[in-house]
Amino acid sequence: MRGSTAVPLSPMITIQDYQLAAITVFTIGFMGTICNSLVAVFTRRLASLNNAFGRLTASQAAGEMILCGTFAFYFSPMVYFDSPWMKQHAQYAGVVLLMCYNICIVSHLFIALNRMCAICFPLKYDICFSYRNTTYLIVFSWVLSILLPFFLHGIGECNLLYSDSAWVFMFRATERCGFISWYFDFGQDFAVVVFIAIIDTITIIRVRLTSAEIQKSGCRVTTSKRTRDVTFLKQAVAQGIIFAVELYTYFFLGWEFTNKWMIFLFTTVAWNIVHCCDP
Repeated sequence: MRGSTAVPLSPMITIQDYQLAAITVFTIGFMGTICNSLVAVFTRRLASLNNAFGRLTASQAAGEMILCGTFAFYFSPMVYFDSPWMKQHAQYAGVVLLMCYNICIVSHLFIALNRMCAICFPLKYDICFSYRNTTYLIVFSWVLSILLPFFLHGIGECNLLYSDSAWVFMFRATERCGFISWYFDFGQDFAVVVFIAIIDTITIIRVRLTSAEIQKSGCRVTTSKRTRDVTFLKQAVAQGIIFAVELYTYFFLGWEFTNKWMIFLFTTVAWNIVHCCDP
C-alpha cells in the first residue's frame, strides 16, 4: 500500500505540529494495539471460537496488532522527538507496515471464504477448513504477505519513505516505484477487496434464500436468527466499504489537498483508524 509519490506543499511545521501529529497517531495506534491484542487472545481462549474462523480471526488480529504497534511505538516517538536516526531507518518500519497490511487483507479474504463455505457448502466445511488446512492458510497468508513487500520494497529501490511534509509514508518518486505502487499495492489490494465483496454477496444471497426456504416449509425463523443475519450483512458490507474507502483516501483523495493536516488526516490517520476499528 501507501501513497502517492507527490510531495505536498506545506508551510513551515512547528514543534507543536509534530507533537500533535505524534499524539494523534499514538492514541489511535495504542488503542488499536490493545483491541487487536484482546481479539487475538480471546478468540483462542473462547471455546465457541476454537475453530477455523476463530484461528483466522486471531491471525488477522495479530497482524493488525503489529501494524498498530508500529505506528504507536515507532512512528509516534519518531515524529514527537523529531528523531533523525529513526527517520533514517523509517523505511524499514514502512516495510513492516506493508507486510502487516497484507496479512490483514489476505486474512479477510480467507475469513470471507470461510463464511461462504459454512453457508453454501456446510457438508464440505469440515474438510475444506480442517485444522491442517486452516494452518496452511494462515502460514500462506503470513509468508506471502512478508515475502512480497520484502522483495518489492525491502531490498529493492522502491522504498516506502517517511515524509515530514505531512507525517506520511510515500513511495520513492521513480517510474519503477510508480508501477509497483499502482499494480502491486493499490491494484492488488483493490482486487482483493472486490473479490471479498463478491464472496460476501454470494454468502448473503445464500443466507436470504435459505431463510426464505425455511419460512416456506412452515418452520419458524427465530428473532435471534434474523438478527444474526442482519448483523452479518452489516458487518460484511461495512468491512468492504471501509477498506475500499481507505484505499481511495490514501492513494487519491489525500493528495488532492496541499494542507498538511488534510493530507495527514486522509492518509496516516485514516490508515490507523481502519485497523484500530477493524476488530
